[in-house]
Amino acid sequence: MQRFVFAAAAVLAATSAALPPHETERLAKAANVVQDIRSSIPQEYWNRARCVVVVPELKKAAFIVGGEYGKGVMSCRAGDTWSAPVFMQIAKGSWGFQAGAEQVDLVLLVMNEAGVQKLLRNKVTLGADASVAAGPVGAAGHVGTDAALTAEILSYSRAKGLFAGINLSGGVLRPDEDANKLAYGPTASPRTILASREISAPPEATPFLAALRSVSAGSTNTAAASPAASTPPTVRTTTPPTTDDDVRVQLTSMQQMLDRLLASAVPSPVGTTGSAVAPPESGTLVVDRAALMQLRQQLAAALAALNRR
Repeated sequence: MQRFVFAAAAVLAATSAALPPHETERLAKAANVVQDIRSSIPQEYWNRARCVVVVPELKKAAFIVGGEYGKGVMSCRAGDTWSAPVFMQIAKGSWGFQAGAEQVDLVLLVMNEAGVQKLLRNKVTLGADASVAAGPVGAAGHVGTDAALTAEILSYSRAKGLFAGINLSGGVLRPDEDANKLAYGPTASPRTILASREISAPPEATPFLAALRSVSAGSTNTAAASPAASTPPTVRTTTPPTTDDDVRVQLTSMQQMLDRLLASAVPSPVGTTGSAVAPPESGTLVVDRAALMQLRQQLAAALAALNRR
């Protein structure tokens, strides 16, 4: 029984490598932005969006010295849920911040298939490669403007709790290759991350994906993004189990972690394609959902056998 626990723990450890703290913070801040801004964006736009890009704390000072950029994350619809997030970055010489604003939270809603395909390229220049317009806000937001009705991307920027228009035209949005390599391996492309059903989101993305599921469903329930629900369960394998109770606790913890991994293995988003197979030498993490389900059943059987003793 103990050998089985150790083997199962090794499988779980291989599928849940921790992200660096600054990338975990990026995902957490993106989740907070979605929750904070959700009620200001008309529900119909959340419901229609194919993909969502969130750039928390885009700072004015970063562009004074040049060469720096805002960092965010993007996720696309995958059936009734959302894909594993792709780490993104955006850069421009000057954003034209409103007076007194030092930083803004930026949300981009990608409204159609053309916009999705353009974002899946290596980079996209807003206003040139893809049309962008300020998104309608408030109770009358369903009316919209002609530009908002036809734009591929709707933008929402918030400074000090208030919506602040900034000029996104000329901004270059591209994948953050370094962060994506840390999360998914050196060969995983944005298209593969978004499309593959066998590449799981890192556990640190749980609050961000929960926030997207909440707003896209029009739900006011924020419990899914609470700290208790956001923290992945930890499998304690450093101390060997010495009693039946110890083994029972570890089996239960591993069941919970498997449930999180299975919940993260989402279907492909609309309009994306990609291979679920990675070469062995690539270092890309490919999760076999069927194998995880089998391991989940084995854990359940082992726990049931232990309870009958």
